[in-house]
Amino acid sequence: MSASSRRPKCRSLRVQHFGRRLKHTLCGRNEGGNLVAPYNMSFACLDCRKSFKREFLLSMGCPKQMSCPDCGSPAYNFGRHFKAPKKTDIKQWKKVRFLFEHGFWFQRIYDKANRYQIIEYPKTMEGAREFVEAYKEYAIK
Repeated sequence: MSASSRRPKCRSLRVQHFGRRLKHTLCGRNEGGNLVAPYNMSFACLDCRKSFKREFLLSMGCPKQMSCPDCGSPAYNFGRHFKAPKKTDIKQWKKVRFLFEHGFWFQRIYDKANRYQIIEYPKTMEGAREFVEAYKEYAIK
């Protein structure tokens, strides 16, 4: 069997070997025919504090929300870089909700003076209030 015939086709499932584990991933090809790897997007339900990841090909689009597998409420897409707090950490989940309600879906924000420096999200609710005021121009409307 040639190497080209073993290559997965667009939207097919591919099995990757990681030691003894097998991982099924969605893969696809871009317009040039090159293999495109999927992105793991973080979703979080603000009602039951459940977080989970789903794989998407960005070229095929990615939903802004899904139904929570636990409670059925909307679970919002917080992107690839979101690190969910522990389910029992109520203060951190309140901060996440506050930032979300003010248009910050944990998207990357870059410093104006140094375009390559990423602004970190705040660790406290007080910091979140200051963050929202300082970076309101970056909020998703």
